[in-house]
Amino acid sequence: MAAYSALCPRHRVSDVLLSLSRTCHGRLTDMSSRRCAVWVRPGAAKAAVGGVRDDGGDGLLVVSVRERAVDGAATQAVLEAVASVLGVKRGQVKLVSGFTSRRKVLEITDPPADIDDRLSVLRGDSSA
Repeated sequence: MAAYSALCPRHRVSDVLLSLSRTCHGRLTDMSSRRCAVWVRPGAAKAAVGGVRDDGGDGLLVVSVRERAVDGAATQAVLEAVASVLGVKRGQVKLVSGFTSRRKVLEITDPPADIDDRLSVLRGDSSA
């Protein structure tokens, strides 16, 4: 690629942008996204998003859903609930990790400008 870049200078800019958008794991990430760790309570009596579960220093946002953890039904319900409460489209919320775990990491692409404030209110932070 370096030899090709020397012959074609327009690709140098794209190479720089590509390297800037890489994470420490080498995966490409969207520069306009926000990650959020959640704790899922499947099979809850009522669906709700809010509260914090202290998990070794991480304040996980608690998401309770009525669906059971069977064939990904609870995970899909979590994605829909988080999208609804944050006021974004369902397609903007993606599961990054925790496919079979209660602890999940979600990525919200093109989040609203006040995403941090919204998450603070959901967590019940007194400073928000």
